[in-house]
Amino acid sequence: MNYQSKGNKYVCPNDRQLCLRAKLRTGWSAAKSEPPLTPKEREAIAAVVKRAEKIDEVEAKRVGRLVARLEGMRRSAQGPAPRSCLLCGETARLLAPLRTCSICRHTACSKCVIDTPSHRSPLRSREAYMCNLCAETREMWKKSGAWFFKSLPKYVLPDRRNTGRYNDTELARSLQEAGNSSNEGKTDSEPGSPLSVQAPSFSRQASNTDSRKSVASPL
Repeated sequence: MNYQSKGNKYVCPNDRQLCLRAKLRTGWSAAKSEPPLTPKEREAIAAVVKRAEKIDEVEAKRVGRLVARLEGMRRSAQGPAPRSCLLCGETARLLAPLRTCSICRHTACSKCVIDTPSHRSPLRSREAYMCNLCAETREMWKKSGAWFFKSLPKYVLPDRRNTGRYNDTELARSLQEAGNSSNEGKTDSEPGSPLSVQAPSFSRQASNTDSRKSVASPL
């Protein structure tokens, strides 16, 4: 059979032909040693690797800014307290009632919550709210890609002089626990999904009114 004809040019050779080509070291079945890389090729490969490392560094800094922003909001929050806002500490009034966050179940004022569309069930006609802290946590998980990998990617926090003092290990542990608490197979709108992580526990900070009361109280 003529393997060089037009009708059989795509037919694979048999074992006898392959063995013969291997002994003669001709054809595509023969093993050939590749020449070493030239200096120009090495420089091109090094430039590609350096560019990839630069992109990874920029991405790590971007995620670090998102994490630092979320940590700043957590530190400035007043903490949960009865009849007061979670973030700013404003008390409930007649014309300014407090809203309950649908994720962390803490109360917040109208300035510290956002409206969320109630698309889960047509029977639930009540408006659903989300506090700014849970909304920022969800945005951080979406923009950093942590929702896909179910864990926080590598990040580099900015300088401490810009964001204040924080504990990097504590923050990473809390975010990792929030991501691991999500169950597999749940959608974004379900409470167990990584995009609806629970807000961490707060310690109530003493306001100016509380400090004045403590100073004025007798010993």
